[in-house]
Amino acid sequence: MRHKADILTSEGRPDEAIPLYQKLVEGEPDDDSHLLSLASCYASSGENNLAAKTLKGIKMLEGRKR
Repeated sequence: MRHKADILTSEGRPDEAIPLYQKLVEGEPDDDSHLLSLASCYASSGENNLAAKTLKGIKMLEGRKR
C-alpha cells in the first residue's frame, strides 16, 4: 500500500494518496514517515490545517520516543 501511495503522490495525485496514507497511519501509528507523507499530501491538496495538525502528531511522537 505504501508503494502505491508514494506513486500517486509522485504523479501529483495527493487526493488519491491521502486515504492510503491514512490507513498506513492507522496500522502503524508510530511510523512518522507515514505521518510526514500524509502531511505533505494534505499540504499539496490545500488542506493546510490538516497538514499542520498531522505535523503536530509527528512532534508528539518524537517527544514520546525520547
